[in-house]
Amino acid sequence: MVDLIIQLSRYLNEHQINHRFVGGVSWSGLLNKQTTYNIDIKKRSIRLHKYNQLVLTRTDGSPKDIDIIVFIEKESDYQKLKLFALNLRKNYPQPPIISIENARYEKAEQGNIWQFVTALSVKNGTLFLTFDSIREEISWESIAPWQVILDGGVTYTVRNPIADSYAYRIRVPSGTKPKDVAKLTELDKLRDEVIKQGKEIKIDFMSEEYFAPWKRYQMQLAGSSEISVQIKRTITKIYWSTIGTALAHGGGLLGIIAEKLSNQFTGSRQ
Repeated sequence: MVDLIIQLSRYLNEHQINHRFVGGVSWSGLLNKQTTYNIDIKKRSIRLHKYNQLVLTRTDGSPKDIDIIVFIEKESDYQKLKLFALNLRKNYPQPPIISIENARYEKAEQGNIWQFVTALSVKNGTLFLTFDSIREEISWESIAPWQVILDGGVTYTVRNPIADSYAYRIRVPSGTKPKDVAKLTELDKLRDEVIKQGKEIKIDFMSEEYFAPWKRYQMQLAGSSEISVQIKRTITKIYWSTIGTALAHGGGLLGIIAEKLSNQFTGSRQ
């Protein structure tokens, strides 16, 4: 898994692609009760000790995911990245699923009846969290690249742990997916430590400059009475309480079904 991440990271950096590794290869998948960390707020880096090792499969034998968010305006460049990831997987007998989700670059009025996950949208250089008609401007500073540092000098680009913590809560309109609840325990401890250490050097991560807009968006998404949001809230709640986790973690037929549903419920898959 580490070798795959290094190769993906090298491609992304060499092609100057703005990106973040998220999900299971970021904080939530790496942290456990024994994990300790050295946080450098100014350098935007966190060195982990006694973390979960990055492996290709879960304990049930299903393939793990490598999730990446990218900001690529040219569709051709996005397709080249997806092709690189597809070819990279062919080198492994049991390859992880590589999910690459691009920000939405808005050219016209947005609106998608099939949108079931929060999107990062970019319009005229401004960044938004969006779901149906719910729209909250957020700062680029709030998703500034951070570095996770592992044993052996392995380093790759992730988000601020605060952004990851919010992302799990706002991914779908029904709130945190049941499969992700346990991940938040250690992630939120790291989040709180980052907030605390930020205050010590006069950085207020919960201000308008950083994550106050994310909190507003979370409240809007959870409290929206818009019919389309209410319907999708119900659908995603049922989906993730029943078949969602099995599909997301499945190989074979389950993997094929998940791939068909991925754009709506989980994000792009490779």
